[in-house]
Amino acid sequence: MSKPLIDVPKEKLQQVRMDMFRKVQREKKIKKRIVSVTFIAILCLSLILSIRFSPTIASRVAKISGFQAIVSAIAIDKGIKDIVPKGEDFIEVDFGTKEILMKPNYFNGDISAAPQSVSVKMNKDN
Repeated sequence: MSKPLIDVPKEKLQQVRMDMFRKVQREKKIKKRIVSVTFIAILCLSLILSIRFSPTIASRVAKISGFQAIVSAIAIDKGIKDIVPKGEDFIEVDFGTKEILMKPNYFNGDISAAPQSVSVKMNKDN
């Protein structure tokens, strides 16, 4: 027993084929776009992390025209500029040397021969 053949109009078959073809093409475009965006995101993240953690790479990238502002925004190692912000006062501490007296029994555990005080000089420049 064979099944009876269903008569389907050729226009309808052609329309279904075109719809499926468009759907497959759309899915390919979406997949290609996701892959390319992911690749670019990984590339940008690796560049940012390289600039952040490697001063050598940061200096090389900064020499490329247009990248100086990006490198200065990402790199945070600016030496003394990070420690003492511009325009703020700071106190200079000078730890001078002072003669330390030691008694012979100092090495036997006698703490009375421990070092005397160390002078500290503090100056505040205005």
